Parts: sequence; structure tokens; C-alpha cells
Amino acid sequence: MKTRFRERDPRLVGVIGVLVVAVLLATALSSGSLYRSLTSASYSAVFTDAGGLTPGAEVRIGGLAVGEVTSVDLERGKVRVGFSVQGPGNLGDLTRAGIRTATPLGVKFLAVQPSGRGQLDSGAEIPLSRTSSPYDLAQVLGQLTQQSSQLDTRQLGQALDTVSTTLQNTPDELRTTLDGLNRLTKTVSEQDQALLDLLDRANTVTGVLAQRNRDLSRLFDDGNLLLAELNSRRELVEQLLVTTTSMLDELTGLVHDNQQQLRPALDRLRKVLDMLNADNELLGTTIQGLNIYSGSLGESVGGGPWFYGFIPDLPPTNIAPLLPDVLKAVHP
Repeated sequence: MKTRFRERDPRLVGVIGVLVVAVLLATALSSGSLYRSLTSASYSAVFTDAGGLTPGAEVRIGGLAVGEVTSVDLERGKVRVGFSVQGPGNLGDLTRAGIRTATPLGVKFLAVQPSGRGQLDSGAEIPLSRTSSPYDLAQVLGQLTQQSSQLDTRQLGQALDTVSTTLQNTPDELRTTLDGLNRLTKTVSEQDQALLDLLDRANTVTGVLAQRNRDLSRLFDDGNLLLAELNSRRELVEQLLVTTTSMLDELTGLVHDNQQQLRPALDRLRKVLDMLNADNELLGTTIQGLNIYSGSLGESVGGGPWFYGFIPDLPPTNIAPLLPDVLKAVHP
């Protein structure tokens, strides 16, 4: 016998609903990574030195980002770099890989150079013979500073003096060379502290740049975004100018082509405007006269149930003064 939905335990239904919603949310949030894992292939490459490469760094083919570094591990004195490539990378059996510098601040990326025939299987390894590590300026300066600090310049000068004394009976050319070398040693010994200070400052500068690497990289990225936005705005302004110029050219050509047809129409329109202005003045005068007439008419009908009016020179009243003379002429 089936159990109705209303008769089921609401707590069990709520737990199942929460689990379903959680599974849907997890699937939605991981859809991007799931899609990348399904459409990407994983490879590895062996290097002698990581050179500052970190997980999450870009993988580029021909200057385009096609994936990212997934792991950087140390195995038997070598560095194994795992990376993924989106889509078909066309990586042949002679594909090479190298660690390159993306910015002046030392941000690294993995450069992959497809070569050879066929297609590398997912999980294939690029051997050490086909990889190259970068030149790390900060590391070289640090080693130079450390080695220079351990150099005993006085002992070096004494050794060169001993060699110069031992070779006093040598030919003049060799003696001149050794004398110059002796003077060079003395100069280096005198400037030893200045050189050490210079190398210490260079090491300090590289350390500060390494600490501010992310901030400076973000600053450069924001500057690139700003330049891109300015370029897009400039293109929009240029398109607006081109469109406006084209419209003005079209209007100028239209007026020039239809000048003869438009002139008579404009003349007629001007005459119509003059006639309307004259009618406007006449209507104004008429309205003023009607105003006076309406006032007089109101006074005529406002005195009682009658009205009176005066119309001058209304026949036959205008000939009444002439009646006596006419009658005398008829009946003398």
C-alpha cells in the first residue's frame, strides 16, 4: 500500500530535500572545474631548477594561455612540474618546455613548444633533455654577494705581491702585466667596502621587489586594464566622429543637390508667413473692437427687460432734417 506524501515523516523529507539542494549547489559550483578536467589533458616536465615557478602559473603555447601549472615537486634532486592543457594542444613526441619570465618583476610561466609527430598521451612526461630553466637575477646577485663577502682581499693582495716578487726576473712585458695586475688588486682592495655595500644594497632591493612582487604585478595588470579601456573609448569616439562627419557630408550634399527645388518652396513659405502675420494683426484689431462692442451691449441689456442701441446714419432717420425743405418745394 502506497503512503501518501502528507503522511510521510516531514523530518525525513526535509533531510532528503537538504541533501538534494546541497548536491545541486556543489555540482553548480564545481561545474567549471569539472568541465576543465573533462576537456583538458595533464602532462609533466622535468627541470633542474624550478626558477620561481609556482602552482597556478600560466601555461602558454605561442604566447597564448592554454592551461595552468598544477604542481611543482622535488624528486631525486630534480624538479617535476605538472601542468594541464585545455583542448587539443597538438603536442608531438619532441615537444619542449621552458620556464620563462612574464614580467620584469619575476613572474614566471611555463612555455610549451609543440614539436615532432603524433600526439602526447595524457600523463606523458617531457624529459630533462627537452626542458630549460630560467636565469634568476636575484639568485645570482645573492650568490655574488655571499661569495664576495667571504673573499679575503688582503690575502689576495699578499698572494699577488708574492707572485710579483717571484717573477721579478721575467721579461719586461710580463713584468708590466703583473704590475698592472698588482695595481688592480690594490684598487679592488681599497674599494672592497664600497663594493660590498653596493652588493648589499642590490640584495636589499631584490628582496624588497620580491616582497612587493604581487602588489607590483597587480599594479601593472590594473594599468593594462586602464589602457585597454582607454583604447576602447578612443575607438568609440573615433567611430562617432566618422559617423558624424559622414552625416554632415550627406546633409551638405542633399542641400546642394536640392537647392533649386527648395528655394521656391522657401519663398512660398515666406509669403505664407507674411500673410499669416498680416491676418494676425487684423484679428488683433477685430478682437479689440469686439471687446468694446461686448461692453456696450452689456450696458444696453443690463438696465431691464429691454435694450437700447444707437446706430448712426440709419435710413430714414438720416434724411429727417431734409423733410421740411422737400415739403415746401412740393407744396409752396
